[in-house]
Amino acid sequence: MRCSFAEKSLTLMSSPKFRLIFTKRAQNDLRSIEIYTEMHWGTDKADEYEASINQTIEIIRENPGIGRRVFEDRLGLRYWPAGQHVVYYRIARESLTIVRILHGRADALRHL
Repeated sequence: MRCSFAEKSLTLMSSPKFRLIFTKRAQNDLRSIEIYTEMHWGTDKADEYEASINQTIEIIRENPGIGRRVFEDRLGLRYWPAGQHVVYYRIARESLTIVRILHGRADALRHL
């Protein structure tokens, strides 16, 4: 059985500088993306897209200030594109929390 996006991301994406945390909603987002991609485009494409999202999250972890502030930073959130999706995250002193991973056309205000 394949390991889900979230399970792989939780183990592969840690750093002494910024500990990476996924909210339950972000974990569910990753699982949904994995299932949808595999159903519509197959396992190989799902694996490629998973790698792309993981690479984007690693870039964010290494450069947390790279993302733009969401809604003039009222929520303390930032975002950065990951393929057809957008990673929403929050920076803390020693951790980076992935809050949601939404499709680029999703109404972020509604889902955050």
